[in-house]
Amino acid sequence: MTPRDDDAPGTGLDEESLLARYRDAEPADLQRWWSWVERRGTPLIDPASGLSTFLWRAPHAADAPEGLEAVHVHVNRVTDKERHADGLMRHVPGTDLWVRSLPLEAGLRASYGFKFPRADAAPPSGPPSFDSYDTRLDPWNPLPPLADRGGHGLSVYRGPAAPPQPEWESGARQPVRGRILHEVRALPRDAARDVVRGHWLYLPDPAAVPEAEPLPLLTLFDAETWFGSAGLPAALEAAVEAGRLRPLAVLAVSNTARLDRIECLGANSEFLREVAGEATAWATRRAAEAGFALAGRESRVVAGQSLGGLSALIAALELPGHYGHALAHSPSMWWTPDGASTPRDMGRRTGEDWVTDRFRAAPAGDVRVQLAVGDREGLTLPRLDILRGVLLERGWNAVSATYGGGHDVAWWRGALLDGLEAALGRGPAANG
Repeated sequence: MTPRDDDAPGTGLDEESLLARYRDAEPADLQRWWSWVERRGTPLIDPASGLSTFLWRAPHAADAPEGLEAVHVHVNRVTDKERHADGLMRHVPGTDLWVRSLPLEAGLRASYGFKFPRADAAPPSGPPSFDSYDTRLDPWNPLPPLADRGGHGLSVYRGPAAPPQPEWESGARQPVRGRILHEVRALPRDAARDVVRGHWLYLPDPAAVPEAEPLPLLTLFDAETWFGSAGLPAALEAAVEAGRLRPLAVLAVSNTARLDRIECLGANSEFLREVAGEATAWATRRAAEAGFALAGRESRVVAGQSLGGLSALIAALELPGHYGHALAHSPSMWWTPDGASTPRDMGRRTGEDWVTDRFRAAPAGDVRVQLAVGDREGLTLPRLDILRGVLLERGWNAVSATYGGGHDVAWWRGALLDGLEAALGRGPAANG
């Protein structure tokens, strides 16, 4: 049973209250606190102040040889980049308690983890490592992590008014009943460079599919995330069981490294044609071997996030015969073909972005485009609003949505199911 907040030792769950209450606390009092935290779960949201408090347990380096000099809680687009100092936790003297309270919006979903820099270390710079995690999970967070690599990974902050994600939070704990096929193969452009990449195909449980009904097909980028750590197949099955989605197949292609991802997903027309052609043909063959037919263009969705979101937009523009729907989440509006641009350039750029110019110069297509962005994504918000305006002006069927969060799988995964529901319709359990 989860105890009420007023069951906690003392009152006040914010940083200042905890610093005052537990400074040089007696061991028994401190142990009662940690026992309550283990039962209660973290982060703590103080009903009095509204602050969200993150905790870590370890002695300070001044008190024990194995102690820590500093602890940083790294919350996506909250305590990263120029806001790094906001995540430095405070040690409660005479204890093993580190605390940090942050004023977070009630509707926020964000990934986070803990790092242990030297006290005098400079803030990190540059992009994160490819498909690896240098943050430690929150050991008391009751929600399933976004990624778990033996204690390293990403935990999920869920504000009290954040949109629900039951498919990811409870559905992720269920075994997958469908089939997950994985082959390491080379696309034609890969073969010339002696490169191979993972091809993933999810096929639903045949018992969930009405007889002789072709399966809608979702094509995704960044398979190493969606199949490797995010647990997409289990979430899809939970959504189908709840009647939110129809059973569908998923094709996803992985990247081999960070530079490979930049090259392939940076509006690379050749790569996108090969995914729509050769990779989809592979998925069609493997689905047929399992007794499934894949539906035609009107029930085919291409979706991506960040550079993958840019790729979904270019696929809608250049490959309208292959996809009926495109979901672009936090697309990289800063990207330019010369490869010299970075996200920081959006603040110095005048005029429209490269991808917006592409749509302004092209005739309207009949691919239905869904755009989504996090409310903590800074200049991407107005840039995406300009793109939506151009799409509508040029005659595209386009909608947009804003989610509480940053540049983050924590809300992308919710937007993905929202987008699939809007594109493909609800499943039979909900309709009947």
